[in-house]
Amino acid sequence: MTVFFQTKHLQLTEHGSRDTDELAAAQWNSATMQRLADGEIKPWQPATYEFLVGGSRQGDREIYIVHNQAGLAIGWAGLTMIQLKNRGAVIVITVVELPNRAQILTELMDLLIDSAFTGRNLQRLQIAVAADDEALLDAVKHAHFILEGCNRAGLFHAGKRVDCYEYGLLKDEWQANLSEETR
Repeated sequence: MTVFFQTKHLQLTEHGSRDTDELAAAQWNSATMQRLADGEIKPWQPATYEFLVGGSRQGDREIYIVHNQAGLAIGWAGLTMIQLKNRGAVIVITVVELPNRAQILTELMDLLIDSAFTGRNLQRLQIAVAADDEALLDAVKHAHFILEGCNRAGLFHAGKRVDCYEYGLLKDEWQANLSEETR
């Protein structure tokens, strides 16, 4: 298992079959994961598995498995729709329900943003967040993303329609916020 990024609480690795089994088990034990995956990407489906394994580090996407301190796969995250011409990408994050999920999402968000802006030299990031995912909304706000729009009733989760907020962050804004935080 190749570790691409490591922080105090997280490791981001390549996708593997063991991870798929762990995520599938966690899926059924997590209300948040069930809600996020309802009708969307499910890591154990063959087409998604092929996408993650076969293309996890291709030019237009980087998808990683997120592990906690104990080494258990707790979600997946990365950049999709990487556009080298426009130097932009979309952040995708799915993490199972955990007591410290908010902390993990904040740490993961900071890691992905830093990797995109410094490692890939991108200029713009986007993320879409379900209105009822408070932990991810907090992580997005902590990272100083700017609200760009709302798809009213744009997602269908757990038998109901929820709003989907769209956020954007420019590299210049991110650098300015980093400078302010270090003062």
